[in-house]
Amino acid sequence: MSLNANALATFAQAVALFGYQADEQNAVENLINIASARMEIHCRRALAARDYVLLLEGTGCDTLILPEYPVNTVTRLSIDSLRTFGTESDVPATGYSLRKGEGTIRLYAGWFGAYQCPDCIHVEFNAGYAPTHPQLPVLQAACCEYVDWLKSRFANPGSIGKKGEYSADRVSVSYETEMPMHVRSALESFVRVVG
Repeated sequence: MSLNANALATFAQAVALFGYQADEQNAVENLINIASARMEIHCRRALAARDYVLLLEGTGCDTLILPEYPVNTVTRLSIDSLRTFGTESDVPATGYSLRKGEGTIRLYAGWFGAYQCPDCIHVEFNAGYAPTHPQLPVLQAACCEYVDWLKSRFANPGSIGKKGEYSADRVSVSYETEMPMHVRSALESFVRVVG
């Protein structure tokens, strides 16, 4: 098994926290892939750093909000209502400011095409939590904790879904959530707010 591009932790990190053995690597890496995908679904956005090449519609103003954040680098920004995107339509890095945390680009002069002009902005950028981002360790730890929780659930297949019975008459049964609350709590600040 190998880790997917969106994996938020490594086998070595999981070993450091939970002491897994070498013969468990395939199973743990599979769980890292599952946990990472579920964490992205929960947060309603991509979390691991990756490259994007997007065509966006015009905003009619000097500000563009990229759909993924935090932004690590912008390698190309081009504005062209004819959609040819030759080098003459490129905006130099000195022609705009970037607010990395929120993924906002602001032009010093001009605007990002006419309002709702289809596909008139070409942008190439890297966004997500890169190895140098100060919040990445929070995601890595949450991923490893989620992996260990999933691993313990799969070790006892008959108990999957059942959290416990609490009353003496065996009537009261509670069931697990899709994701443990301590992991959900760690992810709270990473969830995309959809307005």
